[in-house]
Amino acid sequence: MKRKGICILVLFVLVGCLLWYMWYFHTGEQDSHPYAGSILLQDVAKKRFIIVNPNNSNEKVYIDYSCIISTPSAYIQSPCLVGQSIYFLYTIEDIEKRPKLMKLTQDGVEEISVSWDADIGTIYPVSLYVYEDKFLVLLGAPYGEDNKIVSIPKNGGMADVICKDVRAYNKGHIEQIDSSPIPYKDGLICVNQAGSKIKFVNNEYEEDMFDLPYKGLNWLKGWYDQDESLLFWSESPNYSQVVALDGTPLNTLHSYWMWGGLNTSCWDLFGTKDNALLIELVSTKDYFVFTGFGILNFHEIGIYDKTTERIMKIGDGRGIQHIEWSDTPYDPVLFERLSHAIDHRCFSDQLIK
Repeated sequence: MKRKGICILVLFVLVGCLLWYMWYFHTGEQDSHPYAGSILLQDVAKKRFIIVNPNNSNEKVYIDYSCIISTPSAYIQSPCLVGQSIYFLYTIEDIEKRPKLMKLTQDGVEEISVSWDADIGTIYPVSLYVYEDKFLVLLGAPYGEDNKIVSIPKNGGMADVICKDVRAYNKGHIEQIDSSPIPYKDGLICVNQAGSKIKFVNNEYEEDMFDLPYKGLNWLKGWYDQDESLLFWSESPNYSQVVALDGTPLNTLHSYWMWGGLNTSCWDLFGTKDNALLIELVSTKDYFVFTGFGILNFHEIGIYDKTTERIMKIGDGRGIQHIEWSDTPYDPVLFERLSHAIDHRCFSDQLIK
């Protein structure tokens, strides 16, 4: 009888966890207020963009870009859905070649001409940021050399270096993403190359904001409230903190005190809109994830609603290189036209060289 009672208790707990999971983490239509914009994913394995309706994850448009890849060593990086266009970097794995700045519209794919200073050295394109009057591009460098941010006029021109002290890669383990520059006003909030300061950079100046680590938190994840507060994460202990732009601590988002060092789950953050966060569940370690009571799937992409505290599943993040919550309203007709524009270019055999 004692063993039977234990079995019934275990079954009761399992059923309770399953019901909680079904409530907390759901698929399909958004059940609260409607979200603005569109979600852009880049599937590098299948060489395609996926544009998802943030209010119904079952609605999506696929844009196959495989035919504009002119050589096996070429790749597309950091796509940005802005207005009715998708901007992206096109790079060939040859350190002597500079990335091309491309624009996909309903009329096809066109190159925005960029001139590179001969003294810029070896560079590795990391990410593209699009503004009304310019582009900013984060460039990595070989070990011991300076990473850079360059500014390019919106209609093309010289890539001017505006910053030589910026972090281009993670501070933490490779399974998660941190320290990526964040667009703010006419520039970027970023981490310096040494990983010791948060600062703001634009075309005119650089300004230190506050030091890292911040109360033990080393990993800058992104906006919590757009243009108002940032989300930071700590590996040990595993917790996250919302911080105002002046460095004032606000609220703790998650704290895994119960599991101590056992819990290795954290969030990557890719955008915030309408009181919601676009996230991916990842690990603070390189080798495994243990979520404790946070029963979510490893590398699952979803929208966390700060009001309901529920997550709507968007899809599996494996194979997804780029995730973005764009301001462009979800318009399947427009996105199908963009897909057709690539098909027409490929049919015309006008490949990028």
